[in-house]
Amino acid sequence: MQIDTSKLVSIITLALVSLLVSITSTAYAQKQMIQHIMIATGTATSSISPQADNITLGNPNFNYTGYDKMTSFKSAIVNGTHEIQVSFTGHGVLNGISTTDNGSAVITNGTSGKIFTAGNGRIVSNNGTGTLSFVFQGTGHSGADGKLRDTGNVWKHLQPGPGAGGTGNLAFLNNTATIYKDEIDKAGNSITKIWFWK
Repeated sequence: MQIDTSKLVSIITLALVSLLVSITSTAYAQKQMIQHIMIATGTATSSISPQADNITLGNPNFNYTGYDKMTSFKSAIVNGTHEIQVSFTGHGVLNGISTTDNGSAVITNGTSGKIFTAGNGRIVSNNGTGTLSFVFQGTGHSGADGKLRDTGNVWKHLQPGPGAGGTGNLAFLNNTATIYKDEIDKAGNSITKIWFWK
């Protein structure tokens, strides 16, 4: 039995081309699968989506700095969880407008030294009839210096009725997205920064 070398070369060439196409398409499919998984889990990198580098928060449109003092401090156990219930009052400056504020919060210990804070408050303009009612929640930790540092978000009450969201000369804060950072010392004095984006 004699094999034609030209046929043999053609068969080997065809086999190699098929193998190369198979390897390339498999590698491409795996890369696409990995990209879909990374995007679905939020681990996409700029090499997959270079446009992600162009997304920024930018500078906030408005800002607030508040100085508060805890006016009450009460330990409680709710559903087996130890928490601290606090009230606060103070003053601040919201986008150049002098304000007073008050509110309450619940602070709960989490695992690994985390602290969770949730509460509500109200900012009142000293330069007009404006108010801003809000709820907030954040996550933080106590530092070696004994200060609680917290970062979170703020939601404005937007349901109909008196005191809903921003009113009067604080109505410009409606339809904003907000984040905050605060620092509370052992004596219950706090400094809070809130940033607002439209």
